[in-house]
Formats: sequence, structure tokens, C-alpha cells
Amino acid sequence: MTTRLTSLVALALAGAFLVGCGDDDVTPTPPVDAGPGTDLGPVTPVCPDTAPAPANQTGACCLRASNADRPTAPELRLAALRLTAPTGSPLISATVRGLLNGAFDAESFNWLIQLADAPASGDGPATVRTGFGVRAADGTFAFTLGGAPTPGDVNRWDPISVTGAIASESLSTAPYVGSGPLTIPVFDKTDPTLLVVELPVYNLELVSAPMTDSRSCVGARGTSSYDTASGGVLRAYIRVEDAKARHVSVPPTLDTTLCALVAGSLSNATYCDDPQSGWMAKPNALCDAVTFSCHTNAAGMTDVCDPATTCNAWELLGEFAAQGVEITN
Repeated sequence: MTTRLTSLVALALAGAFLVGCGDDDVTPTPPVDAGPGTDLGPVTPVCPDTAPAPANQTGACCLRASNADRPTAPELRLAALRLTAPTGSPLISATVRGLLNGAFDAESFNWLIQLADAPASGDGPATVRTGFGVRAADGTFAFTLGGAPTPGDVNRWDPISVTGAIASESLSTAPYVGSGPLTIPVFDKTDPTLLVVELPVYNLELVSAPMTDSRSCVGARGTSSYDTASGGVLRAYIRVEDAKARHVSVPPTLDTTLCALVAGSLSNATYCDDPQSGWMAKPNALCDAVTFSCHTNAAGMTDVCDPATTCNAWELLGEFAAQGVEITN
């Protein structure tokens, strides 16, 4: 399938745009010691001014809706994502991070998390539903069902359900193993009808998601961006075969593939035609095409597959922030 990733790589051509996107990985300037007896207090969050109306963003994470009255069924939307692996990949660059968080701020990239049957307090199991969401004009969200365009399976954007658990107010899930990938589409921040990329991921797992503010926040918003280091951690896999099939185009300047974007090039469309032994970010995992289960090499080892020849997927790791929203389905 061919998709356009216009906004993604356009940022590589316009570095100044990153300033307005919000980079949650920027190291803050060390605070100045104002002397004894001075307490500047907590940071007051500055919510995204690119978010569409209604302007009901409140609290530490600029939540749209509180989960205080629904502790057994909290509803959340990812508000920021910082990919940390694969190491050496342009996918984890500030350029891509700036775009993703700009799309999150504009609510054109909507990834939802909905819990059911969670313990009202304390520890216990929960069912977790997650996937792409559509934003309504009133600021509510809904999972899409059968709404993906053809060619391709019209159900590929549908949410998945996975077993989860809450321990000390932190949510985690088992890796999702279904009949295929979870596909998350990203739309242009200025034109919500323009599909710019589809991210097909396998074995999605929420490693941890510490919830605060009555289970309405994961992480917190700062003066210009979200702090994902205090937020959640997710793991997933993207297969080389899937990435090769997705085209990346920024006419007339750039012409490449999603595989090249992950493996090491923002501009060379034939990058992945060369043997993967020469790729900057080599695949480090093996995904089974029948069971759709994936396994990663141990650090510094080739116990699962050989990155130069037999590994067929990359392990993706990321930190994320999330905010309470209302999900209508």
C-alpha cells in the first residue's frame, strides 16, 4: 500500500517548524537558585494552542474530560509520543518527534485507550481497548469501525482488545497477538482529511502507564510540551516487509519509503534495496508470519535472529503521555 507522509519529512526541510511543534525531549535549562525561602512552585502547564475547540483543556495533562466519576472505565488519548528505539534510526530523531507531537497537539493524530472492568481502587485486572480514534467537533472521540479506505482491509483501523492490569495505579498490558497488525493512521495537522502515514505495528504492549489525577493523566504538560519521561512506556514491532510497501513522498524534494525512514535515510528511495547488513538501523527482531508473535534479540546478542540477514522486524520503544477524554463508543 502506498501512502503519503507529507508532514513527516517536511519537517526535515524546515527545521524552524520544530520550534512550534513541541519537543518533549528538550533538556530544560537548569533552574537558578533564587536563595533560601523562595519557592517558585510547580510548573503551570501551557496547553496546546493548536488544539481545536472547544478549549476545555485543564489539569496537569490538559485533559479534555476527567475520569474521576468513572474509575473502573477510564478513557484516555495519547497526548505525546517520544520514540526511543530502534537506535540510530531517523524515526527517533527530533524531526520526527516534532512532527508527531505537533500532530498530537493539533489532535490530528488520535490514539485512544479505553479501560473496562478495572478495579475502582487498588490492584486488579482490566480489559483494554486501544486504537485509532476520530475526533468530533464537540471534542469527543470515537473508535473507527470499518472506516479504513480501500485498497486494503476496511477494518485495519479498528481497535484491538487486550488483557491488562493495574498495579499501584500503573496500567500495563500483555502483548497483543491477533490475526495481523494494529494499524494507526496519522493525518495532516492542517488538513485532517489528508492521510500522511499508516503505522502497522505488531505485538503492541503497554509496558507501564502510571495514572494520576483520578486516572485522567499519564505524564504531564509543561510550558510548551509534554514530559513523557514521567509518563508511560510502550513496545511494538514493525516488519521490514510492511515498511518497504509504504511510500514516502514530499514532491518535488523527497521520495523514499517507510523502510528507508526506519533503516537510515530520509531521502533515498532505494535505501532498502541494499542488503540490510549495511543499514544504519538494522532489524533486531523476528516476527512470525503465521502466529504474528515477535521476539527481540537480547542486548548485544543474535540469539533470536541475525540483524544482517534473518531479522525481519524492528522493535519500537517509546515514552508517552496521555490525557483524559470522552470516548463515545
